[in-house]
Amino acid sequence: MKYWINCISKNHVVAGVEGGFTQSAHGKAEPLRKLSSGDLIIFYSSGTLFRAGELLQKFTAIGHVAGKDAFQTKVSAKFMPWRRRVEFVECEEASILPLIPDLEFVTDKTNWGLPLKRGLFEITESDAIRIAAAMKADLN
Repeated sequence: MKYWINCISKNHVVAGVEGGFTQSAHGKAEPLRKLSSGDLIIFYSSGTLFRAGELLQKFTAIGHVAGKDAFQTKVSAKFMPWRRRVEFVECEEASILPLIPDLEFVTDKTNWGLPLKRGLFEITESDAIRIAAAMKADLN
């Protein structure tokens, strides 16, 4: 099992939770091909809306990747994003701020937001456990 963070706005997280899926990189397939069924994926939302809305800086959802492959869906005539199925786990949102000193993927504690600009990226098991505990998520 691998552990991932997907950085997307909260409104996109909510749509994914409701639909049981995730997207990354504005619907591109390539990032999603890194994921395997059973992997843990944690969602970080810097804000409520993409390039707008309120500042959040919170982990907003958590779940396990399901199914074998990415799939494409038609949202509109011009937008057909790739998605992966996710089985979401009950949790609470958790601010990243108190976790920064202990997160391994944040190597520069002053410029802590830099790694979160990567979109979808792998993290260590210990970071995943730390974040899941802050979110009060039961992963069993």
